[in-house]
Amino acid sequence: MHDTNHEVPAGPLDCNALKASLSAYLDDELTRDERLRADSHLVACGGCRTLVERAEARDYQLRANLADDLNDH
Repeated sequence: MHDTNHEVPAGPLDCNALKASLSAYLDDELTRDERLRADSHLVACGGCRTLVERAEARDYQLRANLADDLNDH
């Protein structure tokens, strides 16, 4: 007898799903499963990898600018 309650693990996210979860990805707010699915997609998709790299660079720059602004006051 087969147990039908096992969930089949979902595959990598598609481009639209990755873009929709980009903010959560950058803020490390995804579940472990979601993060693994996103990372699997990024291994295979250079366009999304570039998008994430650019978003990470902008996020870093914004945080650095904010820290500078806070230190100036």
